[in-house]
Amino acid sequence: MNAYQIIPGLVYTLHSKLNGELLKDILNKGELTNLINYITRYCYATSSGPSVTMHATCQDYKITLKQYLNSCEGNDEVISVTVLLVSMYNACYSFQSETDKRDNLLSLALGKLEHGGRGSITEKAFVRTMSE
Repeated sequence: MNAYQIIPGLVYTLHSKLNGELLKDILNKGELTNLINYITRYCYATSSGPSVTMHATCQDYKITLKQYLNSCEGNDEVISVTVLLVSMYNACYSFQSETDKRDNLLSLALGKLEHGGRGSITEKAFVRTMSE
């Protein structure tokens, strides 16, 4: 359920911030739809270790095949960051206090990045760092 609710929003948001585009201008864009389809169908929840290999079907989605997911470059870096964030979201929800699950702890932590002010991390630096 998370894959189809969270992943599209993450992909669109990361891509728009990475390229300085408005969300309304990139919705349903072909290359982003391919990224979302790849992540939800083949990539998400397939990891058994810290280095995730890419599934060969990425070529069907016109995504450059690299040996490992964290080797993606350019706009494809969004794939590895999205998978990491969804995994972290699920982990936070699973392990946070049973009494208060109204807000996901990852959402609260990421919200603090927006309020960084002087010296805060740039969108490109965030994506590049998280993808590695």
